Amino acid sequence: MAKENEVHNAAISVAGEKTLQYRRFEGLVKKATLNELLELVEHPNPAVRVYAFWALAKREFEKLEAVLMAHAADEQLIYYIEGCLGGDLKVIDFMIRVVTPEMIDWECKKLNAAALDRLQERRGLLKKSRE
Repeated sequence: MAKENEVHNAAISVAGEKTLQYRRFEGLVKKATLNELLELVEHPNPAVRVYAFWALAKREFEKLEAVLMAHAADEQLIYYIEGCLGGDLKVIDFMIRVVTPEMIDWECKKLNAAALDRLQERRGLLKKSRE
């Protein structure tokens, strides 16, 4: 996952194929323990962090909001591919998409509007403190 340094959705390209990178993610979801995923969400590689967070969401991890809040300032870029489109995306923005209803992967734990508002408030405070 770190070597590829890309995040792939379940179906990419015109053919809607699952890539080897996405199959690695499926293996991570099935085989990694919660403790391993919590360690990986702090990995130096942003793609690994994103995949670990996504796996926690797929597992309906009850403290997912706390993990998301801890990454409120994680603006390192990943290259995300969905369907035929790809582009740079901040780690935190991908994480937000994972937990936002009707966005990436409907089979994940989704956070309510109040939780997402708390995150945006935290991001605003962090941005102000950097200025």
